[in-house]
Amino acid sequence: MAGPSILIKIAIASALVIETVVLLNLHSKGYVITTKGDTIACTFKIALNKYKPEGDATFHLLQPEEVKEYHLNKRNETLRDVPFPNREKTYYMTVLDTGKITLYKYYERHGKSGTLYIFAQKAGQPLLEIKGSSNTAAYKIAFANLISHSQPATNSFTKASVYDEKNIVNVVKIYNDHATP
Repeated sequence: MAGPSILIKIAIASALVIETVVLLNLHSKGYVITTKGDTIACTFKIALNKYKPEGDATFHLLQPEEVKEYHLNKRNETLRDVPFPNREKTYYMTVLDTGKITLYKYYERHGKSGTLYIFAQKAGQPLLEIKGSSNTAAYKIAFANLISHSQPATNSFTKASVYDEKNIVNVVKIYNDHATP
């Protein structure tokens, strides 16, 4: 007869399998914007990066050659195909804000942990990494230079006690509302 510790391990393993199956089959409504500019209503299998256009029976893999952007209604989240600086590949990054500065985030997994990257881009300028895996002081300087044309944004950034996603988004929203071109 199996001991209590074995039964507990079996129960935990079973729960993990059930959770994985449920997550893989989660569906979300939304739309894709193709590289041709067409907007198509879809159902997504989020964990598998697949979408199925309305009226279609087949799920398709989200591929940058075909889909430049997609939106998940349930999360109210837009993801755009963006070239990751210093890498050959592009990634679907979450759009955090748009305006004079467009703000993106990307979470890169490393086993059980990961790195949150935040990028900013002004029109006609390259993508600028403002939060990531290396020197926070350098990111803060780059971000301060980026928003320097807006005194309200600069003041908000200076007063922030933590350099995190929430404060970065708030400062960019202020910049987008107050900056002169």
